[in-house]
Amino acid sequence: MKDSKKLYGTLRFNNMIPVPESEIINYDLNAEGDLKYKLIVFNELYFVRQNKDKIEHTAKNLYEAKNNQDNQPDAQKPLLKMTLDFAQLEDLCLNFKK
Repeated sequence: MKDSKKLYGTLRFNNMIPVPESEIINYDLNAEGDLKYKLIVFNELYFVRQNKDKIEHTAKNLYEAKNNQDNQPDAQKPLLKMTLDFAQLEDLCLNFKK
């Protein structure tokens, strides 16, 4: 998210982590007392909703590339080297216990 003068946020696809369903807490944006922060979160949410398909496509492509990194072009290997091991994280997530 950015305008002509300022970068407001980024999506770090290479740092995606799975979260157990039991650990997800709903956030009530309407209950946020800090109006400045509320506006920032609202704009982020709007951006994500407007770009949902592109975000999902990018995440899926990186996920598949990381899981099949031996078959990827050399140009993509530096990014994949900095990308978390999604398969290992998924195993840890499935075995998570409080």
